[in-house]
Amino acid sequence: GVSGLAILSTLLQAAQRRRRDWALLRILGAHPREIFCLVWLEALWLSGAAVGLGLLIAHGGLALAAGVADTPVLRDLAPWKLAEGEVGVVLGVFLFGTLAGLLPAATSYRRSPLRENL
Repeated sequence: GVSGLAILSTLLQAAQRRRRDWALLRILGAHPREIFCLVWLEALWLSGAAVGLGLLIAHGGLALAAGVADTPVLRDLAPWKLAEGEVGVVLGVFLFGTLAGLLPAATSYRRSPLRENL
């Protein structure tokens, strides 16, 4: 839950910082639907990159620990094998990240370019 709120907060802050860029795109002729897709695809990309990087860091750290430490637990560990519930957690985080991207995308869709101070 906390990581989901962090994702949502980060996406909303990014949308707030880039609102003038999207207003400029609208003034140059971009349709609101194109801005919506752009914002949502950015959230999709960021969620995928975060999940991939998180998996790489977590399993890479396990592989490093298994190679360095000489304990029975780490020796029998398969660091690059996904744990039983890990796939569900990874898909859940990715799904929440893409769904969280819909809120900033919807606000950018409804925002008028004329209200922005360029």
